[in-house]
Amino acid sequence: MLDRDNRRLVSALDDSLTPSSPTARWVLLPVAVPLGTAALGTDALFVHPVSVVPDAFGDAVELLWTSDEESSLRKALFTPLAAAATPLVFAGAWLFRATWPVEPRRDDGSGELR
Repeated sequence: MLDRDNRRLVSALDDSLTPSSPTARWVLLPVAVPLGTAALGTDALFVHPVSVVPDAFGDAVELLWTSDEESSLRKALFTPLAAAATPLVFAGAWLFRATWPVEPRRDDGSGELR
């Protein structure tokens, strides 16, 4: 939660509700601290883990299902193993992306996520 991109609710609150006056900040501090704490907890427990699901799925697809240099026979033999490993690779990628600040995958227009 140290990366600003991973704190979507807290960043939205900072951008939209932060007063410009230092006096107003001090006056609103009793409201801002509990609200910010709740937003940070919601970001950490719900929003960020849900937001990395597509990236984790893309990681699993890229690792297990995308290969240009395999023969058709090797792809056919590897398919049952890839199908069995997909949930495990997805879960590992999701847990890693939900825990550590990892750059999100980007679509470069070629149809393949990077």
